[in-house]
Amino acid sequence: MRIFPPIDRQAQIRENSAEIASLYETTDSLVILWHQGKVLIENNDLKYYSPKSLIQTGAALSEPLYLGQLDEQHIFVQALEQLDAHFSAMEMANLRKVGLYLDDQKLGLLFYAQGLLNWHQTHGYCANCGTQTVLVSAGHSRKCPNETCGKSHFPRIEPAVIFSVINNEEAESKILLARQASWDENRYSVLAGFVESGETLENAVEREAYEEVGIQVSEVNYVASQPWPFPSSLMLGFESISEEYDIQLNDDEIEKAIWVSAAELTEHIAAKTIKLPFSVSISWHLIDRWYRDQTGQSLKSLK
Repeated sequence: MRIFPPIDRQAQIRENSAEIASLYETTDSLVILWHQGKVLIENNDLKYYSPKSLIQTGAALSEPLYLGQLDEQHIFVQALEQLDAHFSAMEMANLRKVGLYLDDQKLGLLFYAQGLLNWHQTHGYCANCGTQTVLVSAGHSRKCPNETCGKSHFPRIEPAVIFSVINNEEAESKILLARQASWDENRYSVLAGFVESGETLENAVEREAYEEVGIQVSEVNYVASQPWPFPSSLMLGFESISEEYDIQLNDDEIEKAIWVSAAELTEHIAAKTIKLPFSVSISWHLIDRWYRDQTGQSLKSLK
């Protein structure tokens, strides 16, 4: 799993507004466009625009946010406020859809872009005094212009743990999969939940496992992380071990939870009685990691 933005963020120039403005006007700069949570694409690939071409359309756009430098080009992202004649025929897709065909590096760039856009769209006012804030630092912070306040605001990231629960008490190792009632039919995943104030990541894994399925876990080990801009999470992936099998659903969040061996999971996938998370997600990666340990092959090998 390699979901990361393949870009030099050029953080050292963000405070130089004149340089950022100059970069936006150069012929080597590119803009990624979003509209209502969807990115504009073309022929199943990411569509880039030149700033000059966007200015010429007269389209209503949000202020440009500077993402950084990719190879020799500077990358910005903007939101298209409304679809006019210039864009009405363009293809658009959300991140879950483009995750099925874009490579990991382009997905990383889009995760970065959407997370930043999401924050600006929901944090236009100062939480301290209520004054409308202004964009600064090339879009990586907002500033309250109220002279008696002047508070700086930075993109909010919400840490969440996501984790596999594995039981090795029997001859065949089993993994716990769960589903929420709001998900599409037969969709299962691993457990997840937000980290609470004053809590370590390991504590959060232990608490969420017990809260959601009534199972105590141990040997909580970090695996990997993934930005997840829906709207602003950072998913911190773990593996854990449990010696218990008895599942107790303690709240309405989880509709069903089951234990499956690798052989059983293979059969369920073939029968379409279990659908796993999208392969772009860290949840899929955690399941695949366990499956590889048991079978020596990836879930991608299953048809």
